[in-house]
Amino acid sequence: MTKEPSQLYVKSDQIGPTGIFGGLSVNTQFKVALHFSGQAPENSGDESTDTLVGHLNKAGVFKHRKMTSGTDGSFDFFASEAELPGTNFDVTEQPGGFQGLLEYNATRRIYPDFNVTFYVDTDYYMIRMFEEWMNFINPIYGSKGKYIGGSGGMRGFGEEEPGAYYRLSYPRGYTGYKHDISITKFERDFFVDPNKNDGVMGRSLKQSLISYQFIDAFPKQVTAMPVSYQGSQLLQCSVTFGYTRYVTIHTPGGDNYDGERNYATRASRKPKGKVPPKNIDTGYRSPPKLDRVTGDPGPRTVPKIPKVTGDPGPRTPPKTKRSDFEPSLNNEVKKVLSRKVTKVSVDDTTAEGAAIIAQKKADYAAKMLARRESRANR
Repeated sequence: MTKEPSQLYVKSDQIGPTGIFGGLSVNTQFKVALHFSGQAPENSGDESTDTLVGHLNKAGVFKHRKMTSGTDGSFDFFASEAELPGTNFDVTEQPGGFQGLLEYNATRRIYPDFNVTFYVDTDYYMIRMFEEWMNFINPIYGSKGKYIGGSGGMRGFGEEEPGAYYRLSYPRGYTGYKHDISITKFERDFFVDPNKNDGVMGRSLKQSLISYQFIDAFPKQVTAMPVSYQGSQLLQCSVTFGYTRYVTIHTPGGDNYDGERNYATRASRKPKGKVPPKNIDTGYRSPPKLDRVTGDPGPRTVPKIPKVTGDPGPRTPPKTKRSDFEPSLNNEVKKVLSRKVTKVSVDDTTAEGAAIIAQKKADYAAKMLARRESRANR
């Protein structure tokens, strides 16, 4: 059915601050959270207990006054640019389903990488954070052991270790290098005095937020940072993150409802009551299978007769017997016996010879009968 065109224009009183264009979002209000909250003990080299946060602590990243791993997450505010994620499908083409048309069907969902740009502090701890994160993913090994982080950087793993090599760490779990990251988009008119201690959470939940939570994220690339004497600008570090998937958290008007409402349990997906099987009569009647020896089609199911006409419909007749074929096993046995079994070098004039010939004929007939029955039962 052809759809009618929608409204072509709006009234002048619908364009103002309270109209349809009064609630447009701006791209300058967002928050990137790396979720490095809490303190973890410094790594000791034990692969069963070493963690990503412990490695960053051992490297001295969180010891700086500007870079804390507490609940405030001060380093999160160094993010200057970010990307709200996109997604697309990998599709397959299906030609010939309809004449003259080419259909596309989705086969899998693809989550592209996302980029975040951070301001670099004068102590370069922002650069050290991502460098040490990648060192935790792919630590270097020397003659004395594995690099486990250090406040002075990778001292001792330079020209002193010409035979140093790298190994990759396990990606997931308590000791894995993958970590959740989120990007939250909000607006400027969120609440009064956001830094006020009393009732901050209550006020913040009254606004509309949209947050993208990236599951199992890790830095795939730290982009090169050019420096120049042509003019002074703020140094920025761009990082490309890979991840498994993302989930979207939306609080329209501050409605932060329980996530359990999003689940369809196994019990709710099951149909209520016993569903009768679908008996669909297509009207097709396959021809009966004929016995290879006798030509007997065997027992046949009575066709369904329509209640109105009583006509059982067209039926495929069995194959016509060949004129030179007699559906008798005895006929086949006679032919074989007359051709092969009678050529026995035994004197049939005597009673003993006639008995031997008769016995051989009976044995051969039984053998042929068993062979025919096995072929017919296949």
